[in-house]
Amino acid sequence: MDQQLIKSLLASAVRHGLTTLAGVLATHGYLSSSASEQFVSAGLLFAGVVWSWWQKDGQAKVLAALAKHRNVTPTVAAQQVKDAAK
Repeated sequence: MDQQLIKSLLASAVRHGLTTLAGVLATHGYLSSSASEQFVSAGLLFAGVVWSWWQKDGQAKVLAALAKHRNVTPTVAAQQVKDAAK
């Protein structure tokens, strides 16, 4: 699957999830309707920071930990993760 398509779908899912959560919180009185825009914006900011970390550093650390645990090279671990995702 195309990497750009995955990013687009994930960003859309996060945005809609945060909007839905803000609506639920506003409906139940935990969040004022005027504060829901700030809530969604903060959530998107957090999601962006996490996604950036995952791409730059997190994925490499997870693959290295898998490789160390399974006693295989990171390249083999990456291939195993890709195969498992399919």
